[in-house]
Amino acid sequence: MLFRSAIRQIEKTRGGERTPIVALTAHAMAGDREKYLDGGMDDYLSKPYMQEELSACLSRWLRGAAKPPGHEETAAPAPDTSSPINETAVAQMRNKKPELWRKLRTAFLAQAASAATSLPLSLETKDWNALRILAHTMKSSSANMGAEKLSKISAELERASGAGDETASLRLGGEFLEALAQVRRFLAQEDATPAASQAAAAS
Repeated sequence: MLFRSAIRQIEKTRGGERTPIVALTAHAMAGDREKYLDGGMDDYLSKPYMQEELSACLSRWLRGAAKPPGHEETAAPAPDTSSPINETAVAQMRNKKPELWRKLRTAFLAQAASAATSLPLSLETKDWNALRILAHTMKSSSANMGAEKLSKISAELERASGAGDETASLRLGGEFLEALAQVRRFLAQEDATPAASQAAAAS
């Protein structure tokens, strides 16, 4: 917090644009986000974080000018804590058609990794056609995975980029990266759960 206060004091003395400050913690604890935002930080990330989470965070603060000195600071909206995947539908598929689930999951993770890298580049270069194609692909694959929120954002991004709407595409691109990170984190935790159970049984 002292570091933040020093930066704000320098800004008041020298003038100029306000510098966004993102808190980064090694271990996320309940209430950390609120604590740092209430302390005057502009945003918050906890380790380990996905590449697209970092990209989305940076895009929120680097797209436009920072708020001027003296502007009343407001906390960023709380993250969506609902499940990024329809767990009921996924459980049914995983139990009744495990081979199909594995194939869909493998294909999705490959597409997700590619999208996490290529989408920020498409936004930066304003390649709306590439963005439209990517969003169209992810709309279908995420729907197959039960990632309904990601599929909905992908559909909106497909329409916006297809229309060449830069403002909407930039906003939806950030939302897409956040939703994608949530789905990938969910699937990573799904991988870790069986391993943890096996380790506990072995001990």
